Amino acid sequence: QRALDMVRPLLVHFRRAGNWDITGELLLNLIGLDSSDDPLFAANMQALSSAQWHDGAVPGPHYSPSDSQAASGDYIFKKCYHTTLVSMLLWATYLHRATTNG
Repeated sequence: QRALDMVRPLLVHFRRAGNWDITGELLLNLIGLDSSDDPLFAANMQALSSAQWHDGAVPGPHYSPSDSQAASGDYIFKKCYHTTLVSMLLWATYLHRATTNG
């Protein structure tokens, strides 16, 4: 319970800040704490899903669409790679749990 009491407010904070990297990591924590049935989990999964681009990338905390290099594939990779990877691991873990646990 103590871990949940720490993760939940952090999740609210980082979602509001638009930091999808840490939001995804905290969502992984909720899965690990068997709390993926929490309404906060569902709301944040939806928010993260909405932030995802059509190509599957998720903007990282240092990505800036106003940066002069923002259209560069190299820039997007460098600024979005980790957050996209966290998102993929999150969805894979969630789907695995859902299919394993019913």
